[in-house]
Amino acid sequence: AKQTLKSRETVLVCAGPMSKDHNEAIGEFTEALQIKRINLWQNRPLAFSLNVGLRATSNDWVARMDADDIAHPDRFKTQFEYLQNHPEIDVVGTTISEFVSDPGAVMALRAVPTTHNAIVRRAFLRTPFNHVSVVYKKSKVLGVGGYRLVLGYEDFDLWTRMLVRGAQMANLEKPLVFVRVGNGFHQRRGGLAYAKAEWYALHTANAINTINPWVVRLSMGPRFLMRLLPGAMRNQVYRLARRRP
Repeated sequence: AKQTLKSRETVLVCAGPMSKDHNEAIGEFTEALQIKRINLWQNRPLAFSLNVGLRATSNDWVARMDADDIAHPDRFKTQFEYLQNHPEIDVVGTTISEFVSDPGAVMALRAVPTTHNAIVRRAFLRTPFNHVSVVYKKSKVLGVGGYRLVLGYEDFDLWTRMLVRGAQMANLEKPLVFVRVGNGFHQRRGGLAYAKAEWYALHTANAINTINPWVVRLSMGPRFLMRLLPGAMRNQVYRLARRRP
């Protein structure tokens, strides 16, 4: 509601029954945000919800985020100005700021590669985007079949397939989304099911990796083991290896 560039509509996918407080909050902003609400009567896999929401949008350009994250007031303005100046780009994301309870107390920034070539070099090892920050072309996403059911790696799998089809990608260095990482965020990103999904996603990416297949193959074992570590230990690995203060 506080965006300097207003959206034409907001597609809200409610995955399962909503509480009274949630329904009241949605009702309060329905007119201001032009909310198009989609009710799923049970919580389905994330890829299912993402595809339902994507197909319900009226515009080809779609900005994605999660319900508990906070967009910088200039997020839409900054990203769409970039797209106007770079018409060849199909996906643009940003750095994000991570916080636990207070958005003003940023715990860390999660930086991402900014140029298309840098994104290509990283895309086969780990996701080159902060998923909650992306603006992308609906037609390009649906053109590769949309999201697939790959637990925790829905976006990693999507970017790989889009790159193979020639999509052009970029990231902005400025953090434009504040992301809540409390409530066991890193603890949830582990376990055998998650490890198997990562293994599958890496195999899929490596099958079309023409840069250096052994880079991906040699990373599979350590990554699989990391998913099986206790949550607190995995959290420390994330903070040391993937974040900058």
